[in-house]
Amino acid sequence: MNISRSLLPFLLVILIILAVSPSDSAATILDGTVVKNTDGDTVTVLDSAKQQHRVRIAGIDAPEKNQPFGNASRKRLVELVARKDVRVEFNKHDRYGRIVGKVLVTPPGCPTCGNTLDVGLAQITMGMAWR
Repeated sequence: MNISRSLLPFLLVILIILAVSPSDSAATILDGTVVKNTDGDTVTVLDSAKQQHRVRIAGIDAPEKNQPFGNASRKRLVELVARKDVRVEFNKHDRYGRIVGKVLVTPPGCPTCGNTLDVGLAQITMGMAWR
């Protein structure tokens, strides 16, 4: 393969960026129980050390309480996760200090499936949030 010498510094920078960029495999895991639903895309999770963590579901946006369908979106999220054990996979926090991550819960009707239902995707599928 013949690469122009002028491209080598550019390719080297790209390789370094890819090597140090966070990936899904580097995600931090939070296991706990949902103790509060703020709206259609935010929950509070209580971990085993009894510490509460505010979690913003990654990749979605849902209407606020005072907007059309805000209460319906929150109610659907309550049905999915309230008082249930969840797994949160994350690698960042937002400007308000909330964890931003993928929230996984055991699917209704499948107690042996484990935490495999993507709550954000479920909210979108039900029309209660958007990307």
